[in-house]
Amino acid sequence: MDEILLPTEQFRQALATFDENFQKFLTFVNTYPASHCLRAGACGVWSAKQVMEHLSAWILYAFHQYDRFDLGELHTWEYGDVDDFNAAAVAFRATQTWEQSLEELHEMVDKLHVRALRVIPEQINECEGYAQWLQTLGEDAAAHHVELVEFMEQPA
Repeated sequence: MDEILLPTEQFRQALATFDENFQKFLTFVNTYPASHCLRAGACGVWSAKQVMEHLSAWILYAFHQYDRFDLGELHTWEYGDVDDFNAAAVAFRATQTWEQSLEELHEMVDKLHVRALRVIPEQINECEGYAQWLQTLGEDAAAHHVELVEFMEQPA
């Protein structure tokens, strides 16, 4: 039987998942082989660089959601078509270098961690969205980490 957790404990666990999975992801991509950085196919048609850009865009969107939650809009999940969002996020960052995309992701992860620490228990108890975004983003980082490891093992 699953343990029933208080919302604040769920939030702490979600933040720990976010932190741990992004730390592993960022540590890994910090030394990603140059031969694979821009090569398509790391995740569908995306390169490893585009995977990072996709993650940065969703973290940025999480900030938007947190702001809405702060205003009492507790069940706001509309972001339109996910594929369109992802395509626009990657296209917007197309002129960035690998280094710029990596730096952006580092900054976004750090900023969301700090932003999450500002959420007070009353907000956490009122809105599960704060924890859900951290959990989902952390799980996405872990899944993409696995994809990039597998892709790196393929010959260039």
